[in-house]
Amino acid sequence: MPDAPRLIIVEFPLSPCLRCPNAPSEDLDRRFQADTQDDEPVSENCVGQFGALCYRRTETGVTEILLITTRETKRWTIPKGWPVDGRKPHQVAEQEAWEEAGVVGYAKKRPYGSYVYLKRLSAGDRVQAVVDVNVLEVKRTRRRFPERGERRMA
Repeated sequence: MPDAPRLIIVEFPLSPCLRCPNAPSEDLDRRFQADTQDDEPVSENCVGQFGALCYRRTETGVTEILLITTRETKRWTIPKGWPVDGRKPHQVAEQEAWEEAGVVGYAKKRPYGSYVYLKRLSAGDRVQAVVDVNVLEVKRTRRRFPERGERRMA
């Protein structure tokens, strides 16, 4: 019998901002700088978001991971969003999974990892965003949800 599929998340030991003096590695910093060489300025600010790594197991035991596209660039990502007053990070992750993909489930309270990406704000500015990722087990999905039709899912 083959080994059961495993959920693997790569956790980068990133500092809150790659420009901080204690950045994790010169190699990672060089790759970040290479991604920002298009003459568009990147804000010195660093912002935080919360994301949900949504998974479910099929009847045959296969683990499926949810990916969605962003609304603007159509790049593949996970559901994520801004902090919400009065909500804990894992609750924000659950809310984003529902709003962006129609996923209903429970996120772990502790983030499993994080990643950094360049976020383009509505004013056109770009900032470094650190996304804390909570694992969320999908209990069910809904056909109707707030951002239905705005994204693709895989």
